[in-house]
Order: sequence, then C-alpha cells, then structure tokens
Amino acid sequence: MRYVNGIIAFVLLAFAVVGFVGPAEIHLPLSLFAGAILALLSMQRFIGLMTARALAVTTVVAMFFFFAGFFKHCPALSAEWYLEDHSLDFIGLLFAGFAMIPVLSVFSCWMKAECHMRVSSKSSVLPHSHTRKHQIG
Repeated sequence: MRYVNGIIAFVLLAFAVVGFVGPAEIHLPLSLFAGAILALLSMQRFIGLMTARALAVTTVVAMFFFFAGFFKHCPALSAEWYLEDHSLDFIGLLFAGFAMIPVLSVFSCWMKAECHMRVSSKSSVLPHSHTRKHQIG
C-alpha cells in the first residue's frame, strides 16, 4: 500500500504543479498539494493513534472537498468535458477524490489494534493471538 500511496502523492503533486502553472484558481492546486501531503504521511511506518484519527478525519474532509468541487461543476460540463482545454482541473479533482480512499484506508488501519500488533511484533507479521495458536497446536 505504501507504493500505491507514493504513486498517488506523485500524481497529485503533478496535478498541483500543472495547476500552479495553468489558469486554475489558487485553491485548487493548494488542495491537491494538501492531498499529496496526506498521501505522503500515509507512507509512514508508524503513526500514533490520535494522529491517525486526526489524519483520517482530514482525509475524509479532503475527499468530500474534491468530490464536491468536481460535482459542483458537473451541470455546466459538456458531454465530452474531458477533451476540453480546462478539463485537467476537473480530472485532477476527480482523481484526487478517488485517490483519498486508499490513503484513508491506511489511516483507518492504524486505528485498529491488529495493525499496531503487526508493527510491534518483531518476530512475526501476524498478530500475537495467531502466533500463540500455532505454538500450542
């Protein structure tokens, strides 16, 4: 999942750079840059529980912001909106909305006990309860 979120961060950074160069409003590239930061933060090996909660809430807000930004402009878009000159902004918003789903899954995994046990156990990748069962039987 780290590689997927790394690719997401790279693509969101590319959309943000193109947005800064192009005629986009300033909040669009900044929000894409924030989404890239969230994707980069999800690549960490260990995140504390409270930090994971805060980042999960931030990711959900970002995801709804990206989808709302795209769907706000939908009624004005033509049937072949993706071929128009200004379509890169809308493609970036749509991609960013869907890209926040795997980022959110990492943060929500950190809030579960099983992920913490996997990281904390040095000898096994499985949670302790599974390793004990194999040692007994």
